[in-house]
Amino acid sequence: MTDKNTQYNPHWEAIHDYHDVQRTLLAQQIKDWHKAYPPSSDHQALNALQAELEFHHRTCLHCLDTLQHKTAQDCMNWRVKNATT
Repeated sequence: MTDKNTQYNPHWEAIHDYHDVQRTLLAQQIKDWHKAYPPSSDHQALNALQAELEFHHRTCLHCLDTLQHKTAQDCMNWRVKNATT
């Protein structure tokens, strides 16, 4: 199985790293929000932060499970290597 991965991106690591930094910053902003606002406050801002964090998290996962692999075989090897029992 050596079919080319049409979604392979040679810059996947830079993309991943950017989104990982953004995800980390947002996680800290969410922690800070929880410290600063009482439970009765408007959660619209928190929901927006969480949605943005989720976007960056999904992008990181997409880089790891799709963009980094040149071929379908590379992807399968990576999945087997990283499988949990």
